[in-house]
Amino acid sequence: MMAILILEDTDEALSWKAALATYLPEVEIRVALNEGDPTDIEVVILWDKFDVLPSLVNLRMVVVLGAGIDHLFELGVTIPKSVQVCRLVDLSLTSQMVEWVTLAVLVHNRSWDEYRSLQRQKSYTELAVPQPSKRLIGILGLGTLGQEVAVTLNKIGYQVKGWSRTPKVINSVQCFYGDDGLHSLLSNVDILICMLPLTTQTRGILNSDLFSRMNCGSYLINAARGSHLIEKDLLDAIDSGQISGATLDVQSIEPLPQDHPFWSHPAIKITPHIATITIAESSAQEVAENCMRLTNGEELLNVVNFQRQY
Repeated sequence: MMAILILEDTDEALSWKAALATYLPEVEIRVALNEGDPTDIEVVILWDKFDVLPSLVNLRMVVVLGAGIDHLFELGVTIPKSVQVCRLVDLSLTSQMVEWVTLAVLVHNRSWDEYRSLQRQKSYTELAVPQPSKRLIGILGLGTLGQEVAVTLNKIGYQVKGWSRTPKVINSVQCFYGDDGLHSLLSNVDILICMLPLTTQTRGILNSDLFSRMNCGSYLINAARGSHLIEKDLLDAIDSGQISGATLDVQSIEPLPQDHPFWSHPAIKITPHIATITIAESSAQEVAENCMRLTNGEELLNVVNFQRQY
């Protein structure tokens, strides 16, 4: 009988075991490598403990506990071609991302920082309300998360356009792709949101050249990976006025070093990579679905394409 091994810290592993048991009551679920015969293990659930994988001779599927899998390539992980690797893209992660990005957009567009400053001054002052229909939002990356963000912001009333590696069609969202499409996306953008996977091609894409092609005074939101951003270029762009500010959930070094300028920069908001947090209770159904598909010889969900690096 197939066994599943969960390679996470003890409390997290036990949470996953309990959640998966609800959907897979007849499957043996282990939280340690030394539980039972390792040749029974066909599925491993993990984030980064890849060193165990070569010893599992009957391994068929690896489930990475997150939507982003760039760390596989950064760590140089080698996985046999016979083993399928799946990302985790469940409804909870999607709704969390939509919530975080929407909040970042609204805090910026509705002048929340300015009102907080006025509150400290005890100044009961009304500021002009920017109409969403007059704000153009550009989204880099139109995967599952990017598409949901685009649709949500469009429903609120924002003009939204997006860019991806390949052509996409989204109702009421103008979509671009390829190098020429990126230039078209950036023109006249007021708020730019990065939702891209981190690949060789997208690393460092948020740089001085890209900022120079945006509207003067536009705003940056990065909910993808810290390595998409050249941090010095952002600081220079803010100092020059080309970029008015940024909200960043991710940084190139995490945790952010204590002496990093982002901590105290008045135009930059940071959160500690919490736009999406994997929760076993809400994600277990998708993992269980893939386990059942594996057993039945069916196509798996969210399989990683190693050529595209996502």
